Amino acid sequence: MKYSLRKGDYDSPFFYVNFRIEGKRHNLSTKETIKSKAKIKALEIIREKLSKRKFPQSFGSHTFQDSVNRFISERGVITKEDRITLNWFIEQIGDMKIGLISKDIIWKLKRKRMSRINASTGMPVKPQTINRVFNIFHSVLNKCEQWDWLDHAPLHQRLKESRPLGRKSLNNDQIKRLIEASLKLGIPHMGDIILFLRNTGLRKSELLSLKKSNLLYDGDAIGLDKQKNGEFNEVYFISSQAKKIAIKHSTRKSEDEHLFNITNFRGKWEKIRDVARIETDIHSLRHTAITEVAKKIDSPYKLKQFSRHKTDAALKRYIHLTEKDLKETSAFAEIKDILV
Repeated sequence: MKYSLRKGDYDSPFFYVNFRIEGKRHNLSTKETIKSKAKIKALEIIREKLSKRKFPQSFGSHTFQDSVNRFISERGVITKEDRITLNWFIEQIGDMKIGLISKDIIWKLKRKRMSRINASTGMPVKPQTINRVFNIFHSVLNKCEQWDWLDHAPLHQRLKESRPLGRKSLNNDQIKRLIEASLKLGIPHMGDIILFLRNTGLRKSELLSLKKSNLLYDGDAIGLDKQKNGEFNEVYFISSQAKKIAIKHSTRKSEDEHLFNITNFRGKWEKIRDVARIETDIHSLRHTAITEVAKKIDSPYKLKQFSRHKTDAALKRYIHLTEKDLKETSAFAEIKDILV
């Protein structure tokens, strides 16, 4: 579509966008004084006008299916998980007018979703899973409010989430069960990731952001672009086992720039954890790595170099040494001090 930008009248500092839709001329203010920003705003205004022409406004009378169609057309890209979720909602209330979607309707949908059984554990779906499922549902309804299709979108009344899983140091048997579960599920690359985290002590966010280009010195080290402690571009040397895993995955045939295959990472981890029947958080692997290093090192300073914590107080939460561990050697004298 052709359009033009020009400054407003002599008493207006803003750029105005001029265009035509089906012969009707529009001359609207972008409310921007900088031309580059005005161009961006102009395209938004044109898209909004075209959208209203394609989806004529009729307060509350559009169906949920109509809303999803427009939501997807505007967003452009939508994840496979969100698409599956939206298809489920369409099966339930696709033909329902959005003005009729009440709190009672939403609660019925939640109860229906809560009645489902987790295929891996045989247990009911957790409240936090229900909350995640309804995030995309409420995103659609909130958009309807922005489009003036609804007066007020129903609030996302979240279910009270169950107690988060404890973070602890895992023993060798538990690590082995997690890896065996990944093989059983046909996702052996997740077993490699578990071992990599167990050896490096990386945070999940750091793992997910690792690119093949972050592998340095022929795999002896990785470059961490950004860390929780505020440090940037730190070179972090890794063990021989972690190096072997990293090199293996850096040579996999994929256009993905990430070092590991992290597609649906959370879902895969939860399946592994459920099959292994170990109630723990992925962050426990960082606790495990730091605890194992603490057993073999004689200085909190050296341990903090590995864990990348800045204070003893932060480090303390990650050390899970037993009384037996502390009695077996006197090398922990300084580490014992920070555990008091």
